[in-house]
Amino acid sequence: MQHIDFLTQFIAIQNPWKILETTTSQAGKRLDILVWFAPSIQKNLFGVSDIQEESEACSPASCPHCGTMLPEYAPNKTICLRHLPLLGFATYMHVPAPNIIHSPDPNCVCMKQWHAPHSKYTKEMAAHITDTLQAIKDYASTAKLLDIAEQELRETFQETLDTRKASSQKDDMSQIHVKSRFRIPDVGHPGWQRLINGDLTIATSSVALQMLLQRVRNKHEISPGIESGISGAKALHDFFYKNKKLLDHELEQLTAGQTWTEVRVAVSRKPAQDKDLPQESEPVWQALVSGNMQLQTHMVGLQMIMQQAYKSVQMDVSDQNKQKTIQTLRHFFIKHKKRLKKEITQLQHYSA
Repeated sequence: MQHIDFLTQFIAIQNPWKILETTTSQAGKRLDILVWFAPSIQKNLFGVSDIQEESEACSPASCPHCGTMLPEYAPNKTICLRHLPLLGFATYMHVPAPNIIHSPDPNCVCMKQWHAPHSKYTKEMAAHITDTLQAIKDYASTAKLLDIAEQELRETFQETLDTRKASSQKDDMSQIHVKSRFRIPDVGHPGWQRLINGDLTIATSSVALQMLLQRVRNKHEISPGIESGISGAKALHDFFYKNKKLLDHELEQLTAGQTWTEVRVAVSRKPAQDKDLPQESEPVWQALVSGNMQLQTHMVGLQMIMQQAYKSVQMDVSDQNKQKTIQTLRHFFIKHKKRLKKEITQLQHYSA
């Protein structure tokens, strides 16, 4: 029954509304929730039935607030609405069809309208889709992010997006000289991997960013490695790029007020020092950036920066570029020294 209590809070259900049944499809990542008035046999998230007391058998009920007689549950009296996703599951609400209840008090709890007008979504889901569209301003990207058919999205929210686009354009014109204080770091910036790994937590009010981050982390947990790390970093980078005017506060947290480009400039001007690491002139760095030394590491951020360093040296073999690449790589080791003890030991053995 704990899952019923959790879902009741998640959906904010009030008496006389009640969750009668829940069904999940692990393969299809789908959760169906039946909300009605009369009690019934309930099923948990794994499809196991919880038999209720005889006193809770299905029977006509009346609203405790206005006294209106409430209809018994029947499948043909329900509609199915897409709701906010829960724990990675696409959630669908099965609720009474509109105008099935007639109370003398139109504001009574029993008169709650679950669906958004002219759509197949709950009011909460429709509001979330509208906010995401306003932030991204692109149907294809929004449809992919929310796992909704693009054509359905266009047909349902075309007018809403056009209206908000016009309003947004006016705001953009009034703030045309206002620039973000923080530049978006490139895909190789270690902040992306810290964000994906959970080492960095960003405070944000953007539901779209929260959902994207959850998806990226779930994919990385299922298939950890450099490919999923790069894919996740690219997805987050693209989202920040499209919404940079709205995410200045989040960018400040991600970069700590400094972009990866700025870090490289600072390193090239004043090489960092650390007695535990081989000096920049040591052959180990040349071997590392040229691919002659294979460093064993599970840190995705380091895997990515070594890959970038190797590509950079392959494209530009000049001594000046090699030196800058080594400085950048060594600076990364210094910055993450506590997490790279095993990797630093490998560098020391190679030098010895």
